[in-house]
Amino acid sequence: LYLPEFALAGSLELSFEWIDGTQDIYSPHIIKFITPEWDQPIIHYVNLSAFDLSKWYDTRLGACDQVREITSKTVGGVTQHTLTNGGVYSVKASYQDSWDHPRAQHWIQRYIVTYDLYTQPPKIHLPQPGFTKQGLVLSYELMEDMFTE
Repeated sequence: LYLPEFALAGSLELSFEWIDGTQDIYSPHIIKFITPEWDQPIIHYVNLSAFDLSKWYDTRLGACDQVREITSKTVGGVTQHTLTNGGVYSVKASYQDSWDHPRAQHWIQRYIVTYDLYTQPPKIHLPQPGFTKQGLVLSYELMEDMFTE
């Protein structure tokens, strides 16, 4: 998220509102970021999990310390901060400048969420079938990011 000027303290919001695809009954999801760090006129980076917007992209890393508050619709007494697999969202980033002018926003009209639900197999280049040597050379390609344990 890029802020071209100082934001009014705590005014930066990122929202995901369901518009199509797999229904998200807890939409809209509104994320507010920590202050004063996220009020500065710089490019801000955050990598959240669609499984739980309050956590880092890898939920094993726990709660995202850049998120100050998140709200989602409550249905039957339950709230979930999750984007649905196959859901299509309208994404808006908005803030109010430190001079208290009206809010400004940037809008992505159609953001499609697709979960990565399985590990893609690696491609092995070496060793080649039927060829054996004393010194083994292994060459492979990972088709997605990998985490070490």
